[in-house]
Amino acid sequence: MTRETDPGGFGVGAEVTRAACFLGKRIDYVPRVAAYEPPQLLDMASVDGGAPGRSLRRRLDSAA
Repeated sequence: MTRETDPGGFGVGAEVTRAACFLGKRIDYVPRVAAYEPPQLLDMASVDGGAPGRSLRRRLDSAA
């Protein structure tokens, strides 16, 4: 975790530095948590590197 939420820990506003590999190239990016409703939802948007502004929304429950 690169940045915790204001009260601390993981949740809306937290940032995580990630790395991916695509076509042999390393891509570093930082997504920020936009919505977090455990255990069902995690919504993150890239704020640095990769494709800034790109959103990732995942349902975390087994029915999704």
